[in-house]
Amino acid sequence: MMAVTALGAGLALPVFAQSSSPASSSAPAASRAKKTAKMPVYPIPQKMTRSGGSVTVPALKLSGARDEPTVNALKSMFSIAPNGLPVQMSIIKGSKKAAGNVPQKAGAYSLSVTQQGIRMTGYDDEGLFYAAQTLLQLAEKTPSGVTVPVVEVLDWPDVPFRGTIEGFYGLPWGQEGRISQFKFYGKYKMNTYIYGPKDDVFHGFSKRWREPYPADMAKDLKELVKVAKQNKVNFVWAVHPGADIHWGEADRKAAVKKFEMMYDLGFRSFAVFFDDIGGEGAKPEGQVEFLNYLNKEFIHKKPDVTPLIVCPTAYSGGGGRYHEVMGEHLDKDIGIMWTGSSIVSDIRTPALKGINKYLQRPAFIWWNFPVTDYVRHALFLGRTYGVDADAMPFMQGFASNPMDKPEASKISLFSVANMTWNAKAYDSDKTWKDSIRILFPGCASAMQTFADHNSDGGPSGHNYRKEESVEIAPVVEQVLELCRRGAKVSESKAFDRLKAEFAKMAQAPDMIRAKSNNPAFVAEVEPWLIQFESLGKAGMNSMQMIEATEAGNASGALNYAMEAACLLAEMQRYSKEISKAINKHVTEVTKKNSPWQTAVKPSELVMAPAVRELLDMGSTPVLSRVSGQAVGRVKPYVSTKSKGGIEKMLDDDPESFYYCKEVQKKGDFFGVDLGAPREIRTVSIVMGRNDSDTDAVNKGQLEVSMDGQSWSPLMPESSGLRVEYQGNGKKGRFVRYRATAQGVPGGKSDVWTAIRDFKVNAPAAPSVLTDAPAFKTAVVEAGDKDISLKRIMEVHPLPPKKSLGLQIPAGASVESASVNLKTPDMKWAKLYISMDGKSWTEVPLKADGSAEIGGVIKGIRLLNAGSSPQEVTLEEFKLNLANKGGKSVDNGAAGDFNLATFLPVELSPEKVEIPCDSPRANSAIVLSDGKEASVLACGADGRWVPVGNLAKGRKVNTFSLKSVKKPVKALGLTGKKGSSVNIFEVIWK
Repeated sequence: MMAVTALGAGLALPVFAQSSSPASSSAPAASRAKKTAKMPVYPIPQKMTRSGGSVTVPALKLSGARDEPTVNALKSMFSIAPNGLPVQMSIIKGSKKAAGNVPQKAGAYSLSVTQQGIRMTGYDDEGLFYAAQTLLQLAEKTPSGVTVPVVEVLDWPDVPFRGTIEGFYGLPWGQEGRISQFKFYGKYKMNTYIYGPKDDVFHGFSKRWREPYPADMAKDLKELVKVAKQNKVNFVWAVHPGADIHWGEADRKAAVKKFEMMYDLGFRSFAVFFDDIGGEGAKPEGQVEFLNYLNKEFIHKKPDVTPLIVCPTAYSGGGGRYHEVMGEHLDKDIGIMWTGSSIVSDIRTPALKGINKYLQRPAFIWWNFPVTDYVRHALFLGRTYGVDADAMPFMQGFASNPMDKPEASKISLFSVANMTWNAKAYDSDKTWKDSIRILFPGCASAMQTFADHNSDGGPSGHNYRKEESVEIAPVVEQVLELCRRGAKVSESKAFDRLKAEFAKMAQAPDMIRAKSNNPAFVAEVEPWLIQFESLGKAGMNSMQMIEATEAGNASGALNYAMEAACLLAEMQRYSKEISKAINKHVTEVTKKNSPWQTAVKPSELVMAPAVRELLDMGSTPVLSRVSGQAVGRVKPYVSTKSKGGIEKMLDDDPESFYYCKEVQKKGDFFGVDLGAPREIRTVSIVMGRNDSDTDAVNKGQLEVSMDGQSWSPLMPESSGLRVEYQGNGKKGRFVRYRATAQGVPGGKSDVWTAIRDFKVNAPAAPSVLTDAPAFKTAVVEAGDKDISLKRIMEVHPLPPKKSLGLQIPAGASVESASVNLKTPDMKWAKLYISMDGKSWTEVPLKADGSAEIGGVIKGIRLLNAGSSPQEVTLEEFKLNLANKGGKSVDNGAAGDFNLATFLPVELSPEKVEIPCDSPRANSAIVLSDGKEASVLACGADGRWVPVGNLAKGRKVNTFSLKSVKKPVKALGLTGKKGSSVNIFEVIWK
């Protein structure tokens, strides 16, 4: 479980703590009720008939089969007494009695409730337990007693093994988290939990898998086994020997010995993992021999042990030689796991049937949802979909890989339980909303709001996206479109509805904290609750800014705009600070050296971008009034007629694009209108629907204009899908990229044009640099201290003469590089750097994967210089940046007339310089977050002249520059070391 530890103002760190269990109570005295409220039963039974009426139960009189977990479950709701309502319990399996209509399937059962008594029949003890769980869901406590509807239920699961696999990277669940999960599984008829936390060294991924668990860990595992049995959960213990396996008798016997140790702790279900490894341990022939030995020498010798399960090295995709070897030679009673067509993917029936042919058995599904270890900034609280209903007969089992947050994962797991039990009756939307109502009865509406807007993970190397903010998204688009057209929007119904949604977002976190009755859940998601509340408030202030502007209330509009801007800036600050705090905790617990949490970002698909765009558009008239000059909003500027989705070229989303479906002609151009003349410092253009597309301006000229009529080049003619420019002092309002050739020179001429990004005066972001297909979608993370490729947990090939690295168009001052690809050595690798982004120089690469750089570079790449492909795991690829304290900063965000962006300034006695882009200015208006700083200005004589202070609490400060010798070069900010200030705009007049 999780609790909150305070880490200073505004920080709450998730840590482990215990949650409370539901209390049991005795039933009131007997009476007969006429009617009970119709209660949902989950998972939805295969067959259920209500006859009308109900029975009031003073107590139960039990007879027949005795199953302790079933009796204990009944006692949680009912009293047990000799004169109670008769309950006949039967188990068919192993009995000579007729099975009746109960299917001969594990977990199948029937339940009959009449005025005369209750009959519960299970095919096995699991089925009897599930009959009791259905009865408990049907029962309702009323003032006159416990009432149960008259009902007939016949029920069985679609999938034999249903549950979860704790297979994520990062902080493991912990004891109380797993106990809570097991109780949840029992209640909702999930019977499988596979134990495989990557940070348990005695499970594997280390040389210690052969060792016994220490006494304290063994004690905890024994307790978990006990709780699992009480809830009819197969607790599958998995070993992961692949990273250190030796294909010989010694390790085969070591594995049997380890299984015997776990058997003595109470385990009766076992698995072997070979995922995310390379080298010798990944060879299918060795794996088959090893597994068949375990099956023969351990599994088959234990009559009370369930069939062995393996997670293979090639656990996704459409099949190949590896799968052929496993399918042909692995014992047919060993289950083989499969994650889908890709590592993180939907489960589609045709693909499942295809892999089953290779495996020669139904696959055991390892579904990587709702796991977030590859998008750690996000939560998956949305509806569960993406698994074909008709796929269930073709799988041996289904295990969901959840989030590292056990309580938060229950929303998705509730749906997984229903989907795998009765797929034909599964309604993903209804089940999702019912799960929230059932799990959070005291704050269902607030939780629904929170879940509505936290369900997509955003861009990632796996490119697995989910819907988010579904119901409000069309309303958001209506409001944004009205704003884009400059129409009056505040009196529209869409505006009122969106404003109300932002209010719900701002209010939901406090309601969840107060009414969820689940402190463990609250602690797990507290950082997201804090951010969600701030986002809701920023949205409300943005809407109030627009209302004030349209009502002619200029000062009110400015106040609302600055409040929204400060809230968005605070969200960025908090995201960084809480990530650092979480990383410290994760490092202490799991001994990780690389950062785990990188950000906390709620609602990034619809609502957060909407707030930023509303603030950007709505602040245009506000900034015009403050500056005393016309300020226009940046908007697309193109020569073509096709303009559908044109705003996507400015949305800063690498996966979206404006697609002009007109045959491209020489002279066509695509660009932006900046709204007012500005110095053009940088331009970054990304074209094509993807990195191999030809629907782009394949040869063109980047140009600038003051009036949209007379144009001058910014750089020489260029080609390729990316255009990068760094300024030479030219000023203009319009920037365009003009096609100087039709289509692909020397190739296809009838192409369309896709523009993914067109940025002006935005710092050019680093990106992955690779010609290895497996790493094309790698994600880059850029911070104050380093630039790195986001960790990819799976093993991928790096072919000979292919490379992996980073390109940094704006350049970066780099002290050193560190690379860890989890290979035995780095003898095959050569490291190259580029100072200009074009020519490359080799630098010495040490045996540990580190290299000294000591300079400004625009690119780095690691080349496989050998003749064989290398199986690599991208554990770390990081550039350590040089300390830039006290130097000039890029003032792009402080000069873009957009309050949704800002320049964060870390203060110290040494000046931080903000360059001036209006040298004849007589004053500077600084819009900030109201924090204190001393302000100086530098003129032509190089002297720094004090011009005033940023006053505490004042967000708009005006400074006279009349005493500064022209031309003005820069403003300088100083302050107490460790303090900071956010600068939203510097307006030079």
